[in-house]
Amino acid sequence: MTAEHELTIPRAILPSKNIEDMSLLEGITARLLDEEIFIRDAKGVESPLPSQLKEAVQQTAMLLSQGKSVIIESADQTLSTEQAAEILGVSRQTLIRMLDRGLIPYSRPSKHRKIKLTDLLEYQRSTSSQKNAALAQMVSAGESDGLYDIPEPLPEEAAQAIASIRKEQSDVVGVS
Repeated sequence: MTAEHELTIPRAILPSKNIEDMSLLEGITARLLDEEIFIRDAKGVESPLPSQLKEAVQQTAMLLSQGKSVIIESADQTLSTEQAAEILGVSRQTLIRMLDRGLIPYSRPSKHRKIKLTDLLEYQRSTSSQKNAALAQMVSAGESDGLYDIPEPLPEEAAQAIASIRKEQSDVVGVS
């Protein structure tokens, strides 16, 4: 990144004093709300703008077109254990056990634990990568053992197998 493009946080972006710039910005802002935004890299390849960045561009353009300044700054968001557990899809108690085992860094500024969003997302990415690698290894082992070459049973065969299992279970319980 060149010195002129270095980002200083926080950074204030002031609206233009040029009337032509303001009217151009108003027109662009109206289109930004209805259309998908694409970016083009140095090689000319176009990609859609990710939704978070699109929302930031839309909000910035709207505020600037209204003559307002915009301040950009990073936010090291911290989460409660309830919020973090919800993001991971686990119970709060499970998350507490994970924190106590040192799987996810946290702080305790008061009696409550606080988790940085960046730390939580990094844990989520690493476990997802591990799960995907394990799954790929299992699929590979299954393919090499020929487990995926087993033909599926016909519906009649499946129905007979289910009926047989149910009969065995009812015989064990003594229900007829």
